[in-house]
Amino acid sequence: MMREYGSDRSGMLGRAVMLLLLVPFICAPQTDSEYARGVAAFRAGDYASAADLFAKAELAAPGTSDALIYQAKSLIHLQNFSSSESALRRYIAVHTDSHEALYRK
Repeated sequence: MMREYGSDRSGMLGRAVMLLLLVPFICAPQTDSEYARGVAAFRAGDYASAADLFAKAELAAPGTSDALIYQAKSLIHLQNFSSSESALRRYIAVHTDSHEALYRK
């Protein structure tokens, strides 16, 4: 009997470990989705929505995409130059070799 209890417990532990390993993969598509929706909004000319979606994508996965530069471009279209500059400065801090960001600055 004790052995059965131990196997159930180790099975539960194994399932819990697998779930913890999958959490990053379960959460990752949301960031990609926000980034992709931001790109779609940008291409459609909905710059306010695009800027918001790119900000969310950057918060979810800092420095892993071009979300900040697209946010800056969206803010330029909205003539919000000070916020655009702030986004560009944050982008440059992480992507020091970005010619596009340095050009827009």
